[in-house]
Amino acid sequence: MNTEPMVDDLSKQGSAAPDGGWGWIVLVGSFVSFFIADGWSYSFGVLFPSVVEYFDESRGTTAMVGTLLYATPMILSPLACALVAAYGCKPVCIFGGVLTGISLATASIARSVVALSIIVGLISGVGLALVYVSSLFIVTIYFDRRRGLATGIAVTGSAIGALAFPPLIEWLDEMYAWRGSMLVAGGICLHIVVAGMLYRPLSAPVNTSDSGSSSMLCLKHLAVECRQILVSLWSQTVLTSCPFWVFCVASFILFLWVSVPFLYIVDLALLVKGITKARASLLLSHAAGGRVLGQIVFGIVGDVRQVSTVGLYGFGVTVAGIATMLVPVIATTYLALAICMAVFGVAMSVCYVLPVICLVKMVGFENSVNAFGILQLAQGIAILLGTPVVGRLNS
Repeated sequence: MNTEPMVDDLSKQGSAAPDGGWGWIVLVGSFVSFFIADGWSYSFGVLFPSVVEYFDESRGTTAMVGTLLYATPMILSPLACALVAAYGCKPVCIFGGVLTGISLATASIARSVVALSIIVGLISGVGLALVYVSSLFIVTIYFDRRRGLATGIAVTGSAIGALAFPPLIEWLDEMYAWRGSMLVAGGICLHIVVAGMLYRPLSAPVNTSDSGSSSMLCLKHLAVECRQILVSLWSQTVLTSCPFWVFCVASFILFLWVSVPFLYIVDLALLVKGITKARASLLLSHAAGGRVLGQIVFGIVGDVRQVSTVGLYGFGVTVAGIATMLVPVIATTYLALAICMAVFGVAMSVCYVLPVICLVKMVGFENSVNAFGILQLAQGIAILLGTPVVGRLNS
């Protein structure tokens, strides 16, 4: 949603969206990019106990790796949008895939948690931001009438990746320890480059005979795009909307703890007698499975006019909060934890489906993009603040 205005601009300059043809190949590439990117990032919790044990650091300190991994892409999404507008989806996605893959491979030789935080959290987080935005952007360019369907299929790769990766990462951890797992994960993430190669631009290619002049023009274009994005974020309609700021504060509070189960549940499950590392890692898959189901259900219900999307969002968040609060109480059997994570996944799916719909009702369609940018920035900052604190409390 936060790339729609630029999508329209580029579509006017290039060819009309074909709603098919090569667009289906592009859709496959986007699906694969989301599958790998979110599959890896939502599986870091599997390696978390091994990293804590290896470096003998507190959980709060070690949690900064995962915290930055989740927060950096959200905070940098406006910059990623500017890069896509200046250079196009294909080179941005390819660069993001290379950056993510190489950073994870490099992390296999890291000698401290601080190094891991910088390499995995910050550098690979930048790469993921580029992958997310370009992979969503290219689908919206290639599809017009079928844009909702195509976007839905593409982002489903995220949930399916989060479902499939935890058992794989756990197996790699058992076979090659966390360093080997990082190295292999880096190799897997390099496949995003192959997916990005499918992002053929619709618009005519720019004459690159003068590479120096072209580079300067791209840099000027990037500067202009960054300035426009920063200015557009601060819309007067958005800034003076009380419902939006209430929603924004509520979302900030939500994202203070929303990544906590994803990062700590495996570590917690290993404290329960009889639960192996393999079974503990499957808890993340249960959450992802619930998320797939929830995205479908809440997406359908959210389209019903008689249903309040804000109320539905509040219901989902409340259920997710209750499920999280119950974890310390019911953390005595694997079945109880599995059910709790599945319910959490279903409830938290509202965060992927309904926010933009809620914002449209609060500030109008024309201002929803600006509001969404501010919302994502607030959510990313909340993740940076909340997750490490929980780790320190449990150290």
